[in-house]
Amino acid sequence: MGFLLVSLLSGITGYYSADVSREILQKTFIETVESLAIEIFDEIENDLNNKVNIFREYSYDTFLQKEVLRSNEEFRKMKNVQEYIDNKDREWRSVPKEKITGFMLGLINNDISKTIRKKTGFYEDRNGYKVFPEVFITNIYGANIAQTGKTTDYRQDDEEWWQTARREGLYLGDAYDESADVYSVDIGLRIDDENGNPIGLMKVVVNIESILNLLEKTKSFGLHKEHKTMEYQITTKDGKLIYSTRTLDFLKDVSYLLPEESPMLKKEHSSVATLVRYDKGIFIVSAYSTKPGDIKQDWILVVRQGADELFAPVTRLKYQILTASLTVILVGIFIGFLISNSISRAFKKLIDATVRIGKGDLDMEIEVKSNDEIGQLGRAFKQMIEDLKTTTVKRDEMALEIVERKKAEDELKRAHREIEEWSRELEKKFKDKTEELKTTYGQLFQAEKLSSLGQMAAGIAHELNSPLTGLISMIKNYRDKAKKGSDEYGHLSLMFEACEHMSQIINDFNAFSRKPETEHIEFDLIEVIESSLILIMNQLKVKNILVTKEYSDKRHIVKGNKTELQQVVLNIIRNAIDSMSYNGKLIINEDITPDNRTVGMKFIDNGRGIKKEDFEKIFEPFVTMTPQGKGTGLGLSVSYAIIKNHRGEIKVESEIGKGATFTILLPAVTPELSGR
Repeated sequence: MGFLLVSLLSGITGYYSADVSREILQKTFIETVESLAIEIFDEIENDLNNKVNIFREYSYDTFLQKEVLRSNEEFRKMKNVQEYIDNKDREWRSVPKEKITGFMLGLINNDISKTIRKKTGFYEDRNGYKVFPEVFITNIYGANIAQTGKTTDYRQDDEEWWQTARREGLYLGDAYDESADVYSVDIGLRIDDENGNPIGLMKVVVNIESILNLLEKTKSFGLHKEHKTMEYQITTKDGKLIYSTRTLDFLKDVSYLLPEESPMLKKEHSSVATLVRYDKGIFIVSAYSTKPGDIKQDWILVVRQGADELFAPVTRLKYQILTASLTVILVGIFIGFLISNSISRAFKKLIDATVRIGKGDLDMEIEVKSNDEIGQLGRAFKQMIEDLKTTTVKRDEMALEIVERKKAEDELKRAHREIEEWSRELEKKFKDKTEELKTTYGQLFQAEKLSSLGQMAAGIAHELNSPLTGLISMIKNYRDKAKKGSDEYGHLSLMFEACEHMSQIINDFNAFSRKPETEHIEFDLIEVIESSLILIMNQLKVKNILVTKEYSDKRHIVKGNKTELQQVVLNIIRNAIDSMSYNGKLIINEDITPDNRTVGMKFIDNGRGIKKEDFEKIFEPFVTMTPQGKGTGLGLSVSYAIIKNHRGEIKVESEIGKGATFTILLPAVTPELSGR
């Protein structure tokens, strides 16, 4: 066995060495591709940079900038410049491709266009082909102002090149097939004035024949004669073919060659990054530029070579190591078979005994004749059987006791859950009853307090009302005899107003102590609001308060005492007037609830508001939120009693500094009778 293990380790070590050699060979291949990519991308970048600089320098031409600014000024003065551009663009695109209108001819033959054609003609003569097949210039509004030939559109501001160049200063497009013989890329340049502000844009179509010529020059650098399956190609970032060392089908979709989302290998380089994968026996290395810069094409170099050809030396080495290892292993297996056969029979007996013990047969006997390791193992098995017999009896007794304890534990848990449920239910019922008792006690206490206050108020009002009535009449007579504007007239007026205020207090006491009237009739709630507004209109005018009415379109009928409800409305509006300064706003809303059972009134003011902690006590007698001397504190308590007598509800919502909203809800008699 030891000999076999050593032979196996030797084979594994040799095989591992072959794998290391494969990785080194792969690394060398990748580095070669990286060097090729660096050379190609640098050449492409330099070529494009030279072409960009030609027209970037021209963008600062004084005459060009003057003409662009003049065009911008003409367009700025138009009433609707966008409509003008859209109309011209529709006319432009509707003209057949081969036809040139007078308007187009004016743009093609102006001074700027002639200058550009002269510049592009110079490079065409020097290189023997059209280096710049098309050049045109737009103003800041995106309309063409000069061009070397007829363009597809008049309007350019909706094009990607125009938007990118205006925003970033430079646009570099991908390769495309301009015609049967011309392969091109688009360059967009922003024209800036001397302060760096954009005034126009320029598009230059560049023939990439010079780039293809550069790739032909680097062809010999990347290929080796002994590598018959090697091929390299240049594609766009979308997988469109630009160049191939074999047959070139320009812009053919070869995206299947590009690396997947999870490549086998990704390596970052100083200026390129490489991605490696295998596809149907082909080793594919893709390299793309990571060098920063404005003038850079996102093109990809793809180098393909058959994996069998690339790793042929490593494969041969593996086969040699494998053959030697198999020979050694077979010899070791034969020797091991002879040695193991002598002890296998004894092990078989022990295995059979183990199976019978596993099935519960503890009465079997094991014969032990030898004193070697097998004999020691047999004696250990016999001792194990005796121990198992003793352990099995104790185990059965313990299992029975565990079952009984489990049953008792389950019963205790069930009883505990039932007790907890009863406890929670009793606690809930206790809390509910406690809240009911608190509410009932509060209502009884409030009723007793109001009854006592009513008796007291009735006595006070009776004792004061008669002499006060005579006093008011006497002061009024004296004031009418006095000369208006005199000090005497002013003093008597103040006394008259004070007595009127005292009379109002006594009337509130009477209303508070008076027993509710039992005569209830049906009437429209809007009539109560309108009649109340008439009575208090003078007070509203004094403070110049704007009243906004928001009534429903239907008549809503309620049943009750019309006079009492009018008093409630007056009390609430009077409180709103006291809480607001001059030029306040009061909104009165009337509508029925969605269930058609309750008619509601809302009085919304923008006064000083009420503290939340005062909500519960504002309906108590002698509690007032108005300044001292402005009220008795009985208005809301009287209103509260009237609404409760009508089986209604009165509520308040408020926030300090944001006004208050009083809501009155009354039972509806008939939800809708007719239109208002």
